[in-house]
Amino acid sequence: MITLRELTDELGDGLVFPNQGREAPHRTVAGVHISELPDPTQYLSGGELLLTTGLSWVEDHEFASAYVRRLAQQKVCALGFGLGPLFSEVPQLLVEACERFKLDLLLVPDGVSFQQVTRAFWHLAGKNGLESLERSLGLQSALARDITRPDGVKAVVRQLAQSLGGWAVFESRAAGRATTVWPESAATAVKSLQTLPEKMKRADVNAVVSFEFRGQQVLKFPVAGGEQLYGFLAVCPQRKLSAGDKYVIRTACALLMMKARQQQSYSAGIAALGEAVVKLLANGHTDAARLLSENVGLGELPARLYVLGLIGDEYLDESDWARAVPALQRAAGVPCIAEAVAQSPLMTRINNVLVILFPEKRVKPETEQDDIAGWGENRVAGVLVEPVEISEIPAAISTVRRAARRVPAGHIIKAGARDRVRAEEWAATLAGYPRADLLGTVTTYIKHRGQWEPTSRELGVHRNSVRHRIENAEKLLGVSLDDPNVFAPLWLALRDRVGDEEQT
Repeated sequence: MITLRELTDELGDGLVFPNQGREAPHRTVAGVHISELPDPTQYLSGGELLLTTGLSWVEDHEFASAYVRRLAQQKVCALGFGLGPLFSEVPQLLVEACERFKLDLLLVPDGVSFQQVTRAFWHLAGKNGLESLERSLGLQSALARDITRPDGVKAVVRQLAQSLGGWAVFESRAAGRATTVWPESAATAVKSLQTLPEKMKRADVNAVVSFEFRGQQVLKFPVAGGEQLYGFLAVCPQRKLSAGDKYVIRTACALLMMKARQQQSYSAGIAALGEAVVKLLANGHTDAARLLSENVGLGELPARLYVLGLIGDEYLDESDWARAVPALQRAAGVPCIAEAVAQSPLMTRINNVLVILFPEKRVKPETEQDDIAGWGENRVAGVLVEPVEISEIPAAISTVRRAARRVPAGHIIKAGARDRVRAEEWAATLAGYPRADLLGTVTTYIKHRGQWEPTSRELGVHRNSVRHRIENAEKLLGVSLDDPNVFAPLWLALRDRVGDEEQT
Protein backbone atom coordinates (compact mmCIF):
# COMPACT_ATOMS: atom_id res chain seq x y z
CA MET A 1 0.00 0.00 0.00
CA ILE A 2 1.29 3.46 -1.01
CA THR A 3 0.33 6.56 0.91
CA LEU A 4 0.03 10.13 -0.32
CA ARG A 5 2.86 11.08 2.04
CA GLU A 6 5.17 8.49 0.44
CA LEU A 7 4.31 9.73 -3.04
CA THR A 8 4.96 13.41 -2.23
CA ASP A 9 8.22 12.45 -0.52
CA GLU A 10 9.26 10.47 -3.59
CA LEU A 11 8.50 13.38 -5.98
CA GLY A 12 9.84 16.13 -3.73
CA ASP A 13 9.04 19.50 -5.42
CA GLY A 14 7.21 17.63 -8.18
CA LEU A 15 3.99 17.27 -6.12
CA VAL A 16 3.26 19.84 -3.41
CA PHE A 17 0.43 21.56 -1.56
CA PRO A 18 -0.40 25.20 -2.40
CA ASN A 19 0.48 25.84 1.24
CA GLN A 20 4.17 24.90 1.15
CA GLY A 21 4.34 24.16 4.88
CA ARG A 22 1.72 21.43 4.84
CA GLU A 23 2.61 17.71 4.79
CA ALA A 24 0.56 15.13 2.92
CA PRO A 25 -1.53 12.72 5.03
CA HIS A 26 -0.85 8.99 5.34
CA ARG A 27 -3.84 8.17 3.16
CA THR A 28 -3.63 5.20 0.81
CA VAL A 29 -3.37 5.97 -2.90
CA ALA A 30 -5.04 3.25 -4.96
CA GLY A 31 -3.64 4.55 -8.26
CA VAL A 32 -2.95 7.58 -10.45
CA HIS A 33 -5.58 8.59 -13.00
CA ILE A 34 -5.32 11.38 -15.63
CA SER A 35 -8.51 12.93 -16.99
CA GLU A 36 -9.59 16.25 -18.53
CA LEU A 37 -13.30 15.35 -18.48
CA PRO A 38 -15.70 17.64 -16.62
CA ASP A 39 -17.02 14.48 -14.90
CA PRO A 40 -14.42 11.70 -14.73
CA THR A 41 -16.12 9.81 -11.86
CA GLN A 42 -17.53 7.08 -14.12
CA TYR A 43 -13.93 5.98 -14.71
CA LEU A 44 -12.90 6.12 -11.02
CA SER A 45 -13.35 3.45 -8.36
CA GLY A 46 -12.17 5.48 -5.36
CA GLY A 47 -8.81 6.12 -3.73
CA GLU A 48 -7.10 7.54 -6.87
CA LEU A 49 -4.91 10.61 -7.22
CA LEU A 50 -6.68 12.42 -10.07
CA LEU A 51 -4.46 14.59 -12.31
CA THR A 52 -5.82 17.34 -14.55
CA THR A 53 -4.53 20.47 -16.35
CA GLY A 54 -8.00 22.12 -16.22
CA LEU A 55 -8.67 21.74 -19.94
CA SER A 56 -12.42 21.55 -19.36
CA TRP A 57 -12.41 24.03 -16.49
CA VAL A 58 -15.10 26.73 -16.44
CA GLU A 59 -14.73 29.77 -14.19
CA ASP A 60 -18.12 29.29 -12.63
CA HIS A 61 -19.04 28.77 -8.97
CA GLU A 62 -21.66 26.10 -9.70
CA PHE A 63 -19.33 24.21 -12.03
CA ALA A 64 -16.52 24.24 -9.44
CA SER A 65 -18.83 23.02 -6.66
CA ALA A 66 -20.36 20.26 -8.80
CA TYR A 67 -16.94 19.10 -10.08
CA VAL A 68 -15.34 18.80 -6.62
CA ARG A 69 -18.48 17.40 -4.97
CA ARG A 70 -18.58 14.51 -7.42
CA LEU A 71 -14.91 13.72 -6.76
CA ALA A 72 -15.44 13.79 -2.99
CA GLN A 73 -18.49 11.53 -3.26
CA GLN A 74 -16.44 9.08 -5.32
CA LYS A 75 -13.88 9.12 -2.46
CA VAL A 76 -11.00 10.28 -4.64
CA CYS A 77 -7.79 10.36 -2.57
CA ALA A 78 -6.66 13.80 -3.83
CA LEU A 79 -6.76 16.13 -6.83
CA GLY A 80 -3.48 17.10 -8.54
CA PHE A 81 -3.67 20.26 -10.67
CA GLY A 82 -0.97 20.65 -13.34
CA LEU A 83 0.35 24.16 -13.90
CA GLY A 84 1.84 25.42 -17.14
CA PRO A 85 -0.15 24.42 -20.21
CA LEU A 86 -3.34 26.37 -19.37
CA PHE A 87 -3.03 27.89 -15.90
CA SER A 88 -0.10 29.51 -14.14
CA GLU A 89 -1.88 29.19 -10.81
CA VAL A 90 -4.76 27.23 -9.41
CA PRO A 91 -8.19 28.84 -9.94
CA GLN A 92 -9.44 30.32 -6.68
CA LEU A 93 -12.90 28.77 -7.16
CA LEU A 94 -11.25 25.32 -7.25
CA VAL A 95 -9.31 26.06 -4.06
CA GLU A 96 -12.48 27.14 -2.27
CA ALA A 97 -14.49 24.15 -3.50
CA CYS A 98 -11.79 21.68 -2.36
CA GLU A 99 -11.74 23.30 1.09
CA ARG A 100 -15.54 23.16 1.31
CA PHE A 101 -15.75 19.45 0.37
CA LYS A 102 -12.54 18.52 2.24
CA LEU A 103 -10.72 17.20 -0.82
CA ASP A 104 -6.91 17.50 -0.75
CA LEU A 105 -5.61 19.70 -3.58
CA LEU A 106 -1.98 19.44 -4.73
CA LEU A 107 0.07 21.18 -7.39
CA VAL A 108 2.10 19.63 -10.16
CA PRO A 109 4.52 22.50 -10.95
CA ASP A 110 5.23 23.67 -14.47
CA GLY A 111 7.89 21.49 -16.05
CA VAL A 112 6.85 18.32 -14.15
CA SER A 113 4.99 15.91 -16.41
CA PHE A 114 2.13 13.71 -15.29
CA GLN A 115 4.22 10.79 -16.53
CA GLN A 116 6.76 11.54 -13.80
CA VAL A 117 4.02 11.31 -11.17
CA THR A 118 2.78 8.02 -12.61
CA ARG A 119 6.32 6.56 -12.76
CA ALA A 120 6.94 7.56 -9.14
CA PHE A 121 3.77 5.75 -8.07
CA TRP A 122 4.69 2.51 -9.85
CA HIS A 123 8.25 2.72 -8.60
CA LEU A 124 6.93 2.78 -5.02
CA ALA A 125 4.46 0.00 -5.84
CA GLY A 126 7.24 -2.24 -7.07
CA LYS A 127 9.44 -1.38 -4.10
CA ASN A 128 6.65 -2.06 -1.60
CA GLY A 129 5.71 -5.26 -3.38
CA LEU A 130 9.29 -6.53 -3.13
CA GLU A 131 9.45 -5.64 0.57
CA SER A 132 6.11 -7.36 1.16
CA LEU A 133 7.32 -10.44 -0.69
CA GLU A 134 10.55 -10.55 1.32
CA ARG A 135 8.61 -10.12 4.56
CA SER A 136 6.17 -12.89 3.59
CA LEU A 137 8.97 -15.27 2.68
CA GLY A 138 10.71 -14.51 5.97
CA LEU A 139 7.56 -15.21 7.95
CA GLN A 140 6.87 -18.43 6.04
CA SER A 141 10.41 -19.61 6.80
CA ALA A 142 9.95 -18.74 10.48
CA LEU A 143 6.67 -20.65 10.61
CA ALA A 144 8.30 -23.69 9.00
CA ARG A 145 11.01 -23.63 11.70
CA ASP A 146 8.46 -23.13 14.48
CA ILE A 147 6.30 -26.11 13.53
CA THR A 148 9.23 -28.51 14.10
CA ARG A 149 9.48 -27.52 17.78
CA PRO A 150 7.89 -29.71 20.50
CA ASP A 151 5.35 -26.91 21.05
CA GLY A 152 5.07 -26.33 17.30
CA VAL A 153 1.33 -25.53 17.21
CA LYS A 154 1.65 -22.89 19.92
CA ALA A 155 4.74 -21.40 18.25
CA VAL A 156 3.00 -21.06 14.88
CA VAL A 157 -0.11 -19.47 16.40
CA ARG A 158 2.09 -17.01 18.32
CA GLN A 159 4.18 -16.07 15.27
CA LEU A 160 1.07 -15.54 13.15
CA ALA A 161 -0.68 -13.37 15.75
CA GLN A 162 2.40 -11.21 16.21
CA SER A 163 2.82 -10.68 12.47
CA LEU A 164 -0.82 -9.56 12.12
CA GLY A 165 -0.81 -7.42 15.24
CA GLY A 166 -3.91 -9.14 16.65
CA TRP A 167 -4.88 -12.51 18.06
CA ALA A 168 -5.03 -16.00 16.59
CA VAL A 169 -6.53 -19.30 17.71
CA PHE A 170 -6.29 -22.88 16.45
CA GLU A 171 -9.21 -25.16 17.30
CA SER A 172 -8.15 -28.76 16.82
CA ARG A 173 -10.64 -31.44 15.77
CA ALA A 174 -8.34 -34.20 16.98
CA ALA A 175 -9.01 -36.26 20.11
CA GLY A 176 -9.09 -33.91 23.06
CA ARG A 177 -10.09 -30.97 20.83
CA ALA A 178 -7.40 -28.66 22.23
CA THR A 179 -7.60 -24.92 21.63
CA THR A 180 -4.39 -22.89 21.25
CA VAL A 181 -4.69 -19.12 21.73
CA TRP A 182 -2.18 -16.27 21.47
CA PRO A 183 -1.90 -13.96 23.24
CA GLU A 184 -3.31 -15.56 26.36
CA SER A 185 -5.16 -12.33 27.13
CA ALA A 186 -7.42 -13.13 24.15
CA ALA A 187 -8.65 -16.37 25.75
CA THR A 188 -11.76 -14.67 27.14
CA ALA A 189 -12.67 -13.27 23.74
CA VAL A 190 -12.10 -16.65 22.10
CA LYS A 191 -14.34 -18.34 24.69
CA SER A 192 -17.10 -15.83 23.90
CA LEU A 193 -16.50 -16.39 20.19
CA GLN A 194 -17.16 -20.12 20.61
CA THR A 195 -20.63 -19.36 21.99
CA LEU A 196 -21.74 -17.56 18.83
CA PRO A 197 -24.44 -19.27 16.74
CA GLU A 198 -22.76 -21.83 14.51
CA LYS A 199 -24.21 -20.25 11.36
CA MET A 200 -22.15 -17.09 12.10
CA LYS A 201 -18.82 -18.87 12.31
CA ARG A 202 -19.29 -22.09 10.35
CA ALA A 203 -16.74 -22.92 7.65
CA ASP A 204 -16.98 -25.76 5.20
CA VAL A 205 -13.90 -27.87 4.53
CA ASN A 206 -12.76 -25.70 1.64
CA ALA A 207 -14.26 -22.33 2.59
CA VAL A 208 -13.07 -19.25 4.47
CA VAL A 209 -15.62 -17.40 6.59
CA SER A 210 -15.39 -13.80 7.80
CA PHE A 211 -17.71 -12.13 10.30
CA GLU A 212 -17.74 -9.24 12.74
CA PHE A 213 -17.13 -9.89 16.43
CA ARG A 214 -17.02 -7.11 19.01
CA GLY A 215 -16.52 -4.51 16.31
CA GLN A 216 -13.57 -6.34 14.72
CA GLN A 217 -13.33 -8.60 11.70
CA VAL A 218 -12.58 -12.27 12.35
CA LEU A 219 -11.51 -14.62 9.57
CA LYS A 220 -11.85 -18.37 10.03
CA PHE A 221 -9.76 -20.67 7.83
CA PRO A 222 -10.26 -24.45 7.61
CA VAL A 223 -7.19 -26.55 8.36
CA ALA A 224 -7.89 -29.45 6.05
CA GLY A 225 -6.36 -31.96 3.72
CA GLY A 226 -8.75 -33.21 1.05
CA GLU A 227 -11.99 -34.13 2.80
CA GLN A 228 -10.28 -34.55 6.19
CA LEU A 229 -10.88 -31.58 8.51
CA TYR A 230 -8.27 -31.22 11.25
CA GLY A 231 -9.51 -27.99 12.79
CA PHE A 232 -9.93 -24.26 12.25
CA LEU A 233 -7.54 -21.32 12.36
CA ALA A 234 -9.22 -18.02 13.29
CA VAL A 235 -7.41 -14.68 13.16
CA CYS A 236 -8.42 -11.19 14.23
CA PRO A 237 -5.90 -8.80 12.57
CA GLN A 238 -5.56 -5.20 13.62
CA ARG A 239 -5.02 -4.02 10.03
CA LYS A 240 -6.19 -4.75 6.54
CA LEU A 241 -4.66 -7.96 5.24
CA SER A 242 -2.31 -7.70 2.30
CA ALA A 243 -1.82 -10.39 -0.32
CA GLY A 244 1.38 -11.38 1.50
CA ASP A 245 -0.50 -11.75 4.79
CA LYS A 246 -2.95 -14.12 3.15
CA TYR A 247 -0.10 -16.24 1.80
CA VAL A 248 1.37 -16.40 5.32
CA ILE A 249 -1.99 -17.51 6.78
CA ARG A 250 -2.34 -20.19 4.11
CA THR A 251 1.17 -21.39 4.93
CA ALA A 252 0.26 -21.58 8.62
CA CYS A 253 -2.84 -23.64 7.76
CA ALA A 254 -0.74 -26.06 5.69
CA LEU A 255 1.85 -26.45 8.47
CA LEU A 256 -0.83 -27.00 11.12
CA MET A 257 -2.43 -29.63 8.89
CA MET A 258 0.90 -31.44 8.52
CA LYS A 259 1.45 -31.31 12.29
CA ALA A 260 -2.07 -32.61 12.92
CA ARG A 261 -1.50 -35.51 10.53
CA GLN A 262 1.76 -36.34 12.27
CA GLN A 263 0.14 -36.24 15.70
CA GLN A 264 -2.83 -38.23 14.43
CA SER A 265 -0.58 -41.00 13.12
CA TYR A 266 1.40 -41.07 16.34
CA SER A 267 -1.74 -41.09 18.49
CA ALA A 268 -3.30 -43.85 16.40
CA GLY A 269 -0.19 -46.00 16.85
CA ILE A 270 -0.10 -45.43 20.61
CA ALA A 271 -3.84 -46.14 20.86
CA ALA A 272 -3.47 -49.45 19.00
CA LEU A 273 -0.62 -50.54 21.26
CA GLY A 274 -2.48 -49.47 24.40
CA GLU A 275 -5.56 -51.35 23.26
CA ALA A 276 -3.49 -54.51 22.76
CA VAL A 277 -2.07 -54.23 26.30
CA VAL A 278 -5.55 -53.88 27.84
CA LYS A 279 -6.89 -56.87 25.89
CA LEU A 280 -3.99 -59.00 27.09
CA LEU A 281 -4.68 -57.98 30.69
CA ALA A 282 -8.42 -58.57 30.29
CA ASN A 283 -7.72 -62.14 29.21
CA GLY A 284 -5.28 -62.80 32.04
CA HIS A 285 -2.08 -62.66 29.97
CA THR A 286 -0.22 -60.56 32.52
CA ASP A 287 3.35 -61.37 31.51
CA ALA A 288 2.66 -60.77 27.83
CA ALA A 289 1.02 -57.42 28.62
CA ARG A 290 4.01 -56.32 30.71
CA LEU A 291 6.47 -57.33 28.00
CA LEU A 292 4.53 -55.57 25.21
CA SER A 293 4.13 -52.35 27.21
CA GLU A 294 7.86 -52.14 27.98
CA ASN A 295 9.03 -53.02 24.45
CA VAL A 296 6.81 -50.56 22.55
CA GLY A 297 7.60 -47.55 24.72
CA LEU A 298 4.49 -47.40 26.89
CA GLY A 299 6.62 -47.97 29.96
CA GLU A 300 6.56 -50.47 32.78
CA LEU A 301 3.07 -51.37 33.98
CA PRO A 302 2.52 -50.41 37.64
CA ALA A 303 1.64 -53.09 40.16
CA ARG A 304 -1.85 -51.66 40.70
CA LEU A 305 -4.26 -49.91 38.32
CA TYR A 306 -7.60 -48.17 38.51
CA VAL A 307 -10.24 -49.68 36.21
CA LEU A 308 -12.83 -47.32 34.69
CA GLY A 309 -15.79 -48.42 32.59
CA LEU A 310 -17.69 -45.89 30.46
CA ILE A 311 -20.89 -46.36 28.55
CA GLY A 312 -22.47 -43.71 26.36
CA ASP A 313 -24.64 -42.75 23.47
CA GLU A 314 -23.90 -45.03 20.53
CA TYR A 315 -23.91 -42.01 18.21
CA LEU A 316 -20.87 -40.55 20.01
CA ASP A 317 -17.28 -41.55 19.37
CA GLU A 318 -15.46 -43.37 22.15
CA SER A 319 -13.10 -40.39 22.42
CA ASP A 320 -16.17 -38.28 23.22
CA TRP A 321 -17.04 -40.67 26.08
CA ALA A 322 -13.61 -40.10 27.60
CA ARG A 323 -13.86 -36.34 27.08
CA ALA A 324 -17.09 -36.30 29.13
CA VAL A 325 -15.40 -37.62 32.29
CA PRO A 326 -14.56 -34.17 33.79
CA ALA A 327 -18.23 -33.15 33.66
CA LEU A 328 -19.69 -36.33 35.20
CA GLN A 329 -21.17 -36.00 38.67
CA ARG A 330 -18.84 -37.89 40.98
CA ALA A 331 -20.44 -39.99 43.71
CA ALA A 332 -18.96 -40.05 47.19
CA GLY A 333 -15.53 -41.64 47.23
CA VAL A 334 -14.81 -41.10 43.53
CA PRO A 335 -11.51 -39.19 43.17
CA CYS A 336 -10.61 -36.61 40.53
CA ILE A 337 -9.65 -38.78 37.54
CA ALA A 338 -10.10 -36.49 34.52
CA GLU A 339 -6.40 -35.79 34.00
CA ALA A 340 -5.47 -39.44 34.49
CA VAL A 341 -8.05 -40.53 31.91
CA ALA A 342 -6.86 -37.90 29.41
CA GLN A 343 -3.24 -39.09 29.72
CA SER A 344 -3.83 -42.83 29.66
CA PRO A 345 -3.11 -44.79 26.45
CA LEU A 346 -4.52 -47.97 28.03
CA MET A 347 -8.09 -48.19 26.77
CA THR A 348 -10.22 -50.46 24.64
CA ARG A 349 -13.86 -51.17 24.01
CA ILE A 350 -15.11 -54.49 25.29
CA ASN A 351 -18.59 -55.13 23.93
CA ASN A 352 -20.38 -51.83 24.60
CA VAL A 353 -18.18 -50.59 27.46
CA LEU A 354 -15.03 -48.48 27.07
CA VAL A 355 -12.47 -49.77 29.60
CA ILE A 356 -9.68 -47.40 30.67
CA LEU A 357 -6.77 -48.29 32.97
CA PHE A 358 -4.55 -45.77 34.75
CA PRO A 359 -2.11 -45.76 37.72
CA GLU A 360 -2.77 -44.44 41.23
CA LYS A 361 -0.10 -41.72 41.02
CA ARG A 362 -2.06 -39.77 38.38
CA VAL A 363 -5.25 -39.59 40.43
CA LYS A 364 -6.03 -36.49 42.49
CA PRO A 365 -7.86 -36.53 45.85
CA GLU A 366 -11.64 -36.68 45.88
CA THR A 367 -11.87 -33.11 47.21
CA GLU A 368 -10.07 -31.55 44.23
CA GLN A 369 -11.92 -30.22 41.22
CA ASP A 370 -11.48 -31.34 37.64
CA ASP A 371 -9.81 -28.55 35.66
CA ILE A 372 -10.39 -29.95 32.18
CA ALA A 373 -13.51 -28.88 30.29
CA GLY A 374 -16.08 -31.67 29.96
CA TRP A 375 -18.49 -32.37 27.12
CA GLY A 376 -21.44 -34.67 26.48
CA GLU A 377 -21.94 -35.42 30.18
CA ASN A 378 -25.67 -36.05 29.79
CA ARG A 379 -25.02 -38.94 27.42
CA VAL A 380 -22.26 -40.82 29.28
CA ALA A 381 -22.05 -42.76 32.56
CA GLY A 382 -19.15 -44.46 34.34
CA VAL A 383 -18.12 -46.97 37.00
CA LEU A 384 -14.74 -46.86 38.75
CA VAL A 385 -13.03 -49.74 40.51
CA GLU A 386 -10.33 -48.79 43.01
CA PRO A 387 -6.76 -49.90 42.25
CA VAL A 388 -6.42 -53.65 41.87
CA GLU A 389 -3.48 -55.94 41.27
CA ILE A 390 -2.64 -56.68 37.64
CA SER A 391 -3.87 -60.24 38.09
CA GLU A 392 -7.27 -58.97 39.32
CA ILE A 393 -7.99 -56.82 36.26
CA PRO A 394 -10.17 -59.45 34.46
CA ALA A 395 -12.54 -59.57 37.47
CA ALA A 396 -12.53 -55.77 37.76
CA ILE A 397 -13.40 -55.38 34.09
CA SER A 398 -16.26 -57.82 34.51
CA THR A 399 -17.52 -55.71 37.43
CA VAL A 400 -17.51 -52.41 35.55
CA ARG A 401 -19.15 -53.96 32.51
CA ARG A 402 -22.07 -55.19 34.61
CA ALA A 403 -22.41 -52.03 36.66
CA ALA A 404 -22.01 -49.47 33.88
CA ARG A 405 -25.32 -50.45 32.27
CA ARG A 406 -27.21 -49.49 35.44
CA VAL A 407 -25.69 -46.08 36.14
CA PRO A 408 -27.77 -43.01 35.18
CA ALA A 409 -26.30 -40.82 32.45
CA GLY A 410 -24.22 -37.98 33.81
CA HIS A 411 -22.95 -39.92 36.87
CA ILE A 412 -19.83 -41.84 37.79
CA ILE A 413 -19.84 -44.20 40.77
CA LYS A 414 -17.51 -46.57 42.57
CA ALA A 415 -17.92 -50.32 42.49
CA GLY A 416 -16.17 -53.15 44.28
CA ALA A 417 -16.53 -56.35 46.25
CA ARG A 418 -17.49 -54.53 49.46
CA ASP A 419 -20.28 -52.69 47.66
CA ARG A 420 -21.69 -55.95 46.36
CA VAL A 421 -21.66 -57.62 49.80
CA ARG A 422 -23.43 -54.62 51.28
CA ALA A 423 -26.00 -54.62 48.45
CA GLU A 424 -26.74 -58.31 49.02
CA GLU A 425 -27.41 -57.54 52.69
CA TRP A 426 -29.79 -54.72 51.72
CA ALA A 427 -31.65 -56.99 49.30
CA ALA A 428 -32.01 -59.67 51.98
CA THR A 429 -33.32 -57.09 54.46
CA LEU A 430 -35.93 -55.85 51.99
CA ALA A 431 -36.99 -59.39 51.15
CA GLY A 432 -37.53 -60.15 54.84
CA TYR A 433 -39.84 -57.20 55.48
CA PRO A 434 -43.23 -58.77 56.44
CA ARG A 435 -45.81 -55.98 56.07
CA ALA A 436 -45.34 -54.98 52.37
CA ASP A 437 -43.48 -55.98 49.22
CA LEU A 438 -40.56 -53.62 49.75
CA LEU A 439 -38.29 -55.75 47.60
CA GLY A 440 -40.56 -55.50 44.53
CA THR A 441 -41.29 -51.83 45.14
CA VAL A 442 -37.62 -50.87 45.43
CA THR A 443 -36.73 -52.97 42.37
CA THR A 444 -39.36 -51.22 40.25
CA TYR A 445 -38.47 -47.80 41.69
CA ILE A 446 -34.79 -48.16 40.78
CA LYS A 447 -35.70 -49.64 37.41
CA HIS A 448 -37.60 -46.43 36.60
CA ARG A 449 -34.79 -44.26 38.03
CA GLY A 450 -36.80 -42.85 40.91
CA GLN A 451 -39.85 -41.77 38.92
CA TRP A 452 -43.07 -42.13 40.90
CA GLU A 453 -45.67 -42.32 38.12
CA PRO A 454 -44.22 -45.21 36.06
CA THR A 455 -43.38 -47.07 39.28
CA SER A 456 -46.95 -46.81 40.58
CA ARG A 457 -48.40 -47.83 37.20
CA GLU A 458 -46.26 -50.97 36.95
CA LEU A 459 -47.02 -51.98 40.54
CA GLY A 460 -50.73 -51.16 40.22
CA VAL A 461 -50.83 -49.11 43.41
CA HIS A 462 -51.36 -45.43 44.18
CA ARG A 463 -48.36 -43.09 43.99
CA ASN A 464 -48.70 -42.21 47.69
CA SER A 465 -48.42 -45.89 48.56
CA VAL A 466 -45.17 -46.07 46.57
CA ARG A 467 -43.82 -43.02 48.42
CA HIS A 468 -44.70 -44.60 51.77
CA ARG A 469 -43.01 -47.89 50.89
CA ILE A 470 -39.83 -46.13 49.64
CA GLU A 471 -39.66 -44.08 52.85
CA ASN A 472 -39.98 -47.27 54.89
CA ALA A 473 -37.28 -48.96 52.82
CA GLU A 474 -34.86 -46.05 53.30
CA LYS A 475 -35.50 -46.02 57.07
CA LEU A 476 -35.04 -49.78 57.21
CA LEU A 477 -31.74 -49.70 55.31
CA GLY A 478 -30.51 -46.36 56.69
CA VAL A 479 -29.60 -45.07 53.20
CA SER A 480 -31.02 -42.90 50.42
CA LEU A 481 -32.13 -44.80 47.34
CA ASP A 482 -31.30 -41.74 45.22
CA ASP A 483 -27.58 -42.07 46.09
CA PRO A 484 -25.70 -43.56 43.09
CA ASN A 485 -23.41 -45.46 45.49
CA VAL A 486 -26.53 -47.16 46.86
CA PHE A 487 -28.79 -47.75 43.88
CA ALA A 488 -26.08 -48.97 41.48
CA PRO A 489 -24.84 -51.98 43.51
CA LEU A 490 -28.34 -52.60 44.93
CA TRP A 491 -29.80 -52.78 41.44
CA LEU A 492 -27.23 -55.41 40.43
CA ALA A 493 -28.06 -57.46 43.51
CA LEU A 494 -31.80 -57.15 42.87
CA ARG A 495 -31.41 -58.13 39.21
CA ASP A 496 -29.42 -61.21 40.17
CA ARG A 497 -31.98 -62.14 42.84
CA VAL A 498 -34.87 -61.82 40.36
CA GLY A 499 -32.93 -63.87 37.80
CA ASP A 500 -32.25 -66.62 40.37
CA GLU A 501 -35.92 -66.71 41.38
CA GLU A 502 -37.02 -66.99 37.73
CA GLN A 503 -34.63 -69.88 37.12
CA THR A 504 -35.95 -71.77 40.17
